[in-house]
Amino acid sequence: MTTANIDSVCAACKRSWPIELVQEIKGNKLTWRERFECECGHGFQAAGVGLPVPGVRRALLEQFGTTAVWVEAAKSKSLVAQTMSMITGLDEPSFTAQLKRLPAKVYEGTPVEAEFVEAGLERAGATVKVIAPKKLKAKPKPKSRVKK
Repeated sequence: MTTANIDSVCAACKRSWPIELVQEIKGNKLTWRERFECECGHGFQAAGVGLPVPGVRRALLEQFGTTAVWVEAAKSKSLVAQTMSMITGLDEPSFTAQLKRLPAKVYEGTPVEAEFVEAGLERAGATVKVIAPKKLKAKPKPKSRVKK
């Protein structure tokens, strides 16, 4: 499970308050959810299966970095291509072309997405390597303004 918080502003009271983002694998499904609960009582929740909405996914990638999934060997490259097509919704021929030369990077995404892809590829008979992101640089803190 990956959990992140992104800064937001409450629509009701205009206070700065975080939105909680969660991405996890439940059973054999990739799921996501976002939740906002301000102290003033205003809030919302959203959830789904598959890749999260672009803003949620971008926030997770910014906080945790991009994890790469490589196929090092495959008993059946066509089965691996079919599996990647089913997981991502992208066309199978693009994966077939990628898999002509192994090792091949077949996916980049959040750590949870990479874990999900890895499990699917291993079930399809592939030998998989997951490369975690390098440590991300901390965002620079805003400079404080001191009156002289």
